[in-house]
Amino acid sequence: MKHSADRVLTTHVGSLPRPADLHAMSVARREGQKVDDEAYAAQVRQAVSDIVRKQASLGVDIVDDGEMSKPSFITYINERLAGFEPDTAHRSQSPWAGSREVKEFPEFYAPQLANVHTKHAHYLCTGPVKYRGGQALKTDLDNLKAALKGVDVTDAFVPSTSVSSIEDWNRNVHYKSDEDYLFGLAEAMGEEYRAIVDAGFVLQVDDPQRLCGPHHPRPRRPGRHDLVVDDPIVQRGSLQPGLGHRATSQPSSSSSVFWNARSDSGVAVRRGSSGAVGGPTQAVQRSGVAV
Repeated sequence: MKHSADRVLTTHVGSLPRPADLHAMSVARREGQKVDDEAYAAQVRQAVSDIVRKQASLGVDIVDDGEMSKPSFITYINERLAGFEPDTAHRSQSPWAGSREVKEFPEFYAPQLANVHTKHAHYLCTGPVKYRGGQALKTDLDNLKAALKGVDVTDAFVPSTSVSSIEDWNRNVHYKSDEDYLFGLAEAMGEEYRAIVDAGFVLQVDDPQRLCGPHHPRPRRPGRHDLVVDDPIVQRGSLQPGLGHRATSQPSSSSSVFWNARSDSGVAVRRGSSGAVGGPTQAVQRSGVAV
């Protein structure tokens, strides 16, 4: 990834507001309504082009596609992974319901509780996890490449959800243990991570569990946050309570991976790959992506 010795390069958390017409089509698709695929694809392409130019015009150095094609930073993966089916027994509510911030600022969080998380289905892992999102991912990468033509920016990144986010959102009834499930997800998601890096983009792994997990309102299984990789990459990082993982050493100039922790309040902790990361590191390392 790119560095600057003159100033701090600017970037952002990843997801940006969708145009109203694109948002309406996305909601319709999610609800199973018939949507013209060509018209939807054209809307996404135009939205990506517009948002890239908007970021550049505002002085953002490291831009992305705003996740224009994704219904949310977790649930988009439901269309890209095989081995799942809708979880009809799972409560459809925001994962932040009951959290300390929601209790302290209920009026502020009321729209969020009634919005994205409550309207997205949870899935159930009922078979071996396999990646099947190659074409959808290629379309995202092609759209971003096209949008970057003629735009003066320092770099571009592509967000991808973490294995711990998927494991938390979609229950498992197929694998014998939580660890087996995490590694199954890691093997599959490694294909997406590797493709992003191979396309020349910075990979941002979205992992709010690193920041909000220990304070998550739902009960946690023993050892849920203790699965990490025992290697030098992990040893160079440390967990700062309340701040998520913070790198204790400077990532190399060839580093292509960032972990992004999104807090309830929308604060992003975005850092290089030299910190402790657990599941996402396993996926990236298994896929052959250099960190």
